[in-house]
Amino acid sequence: MAQIVVRNLDERVVAALKARAALQGKSLEQTVREILAAAARPGAEE
Repeated sequence: MAQIVVRNLDERVVAALKARAALQGKSLEQTVREILAAAARPGAEE
């Protein structure tokens, strides 16, 4: 699997992602993977 590093994220974005992950009982990494996978699906940009 590939790795991506995203620098200079706003702390509020990180906090929101951490909160979302906690609410779903998932890790931050898993949550971000799922968000990116959904965004990469055909038609997601519409």
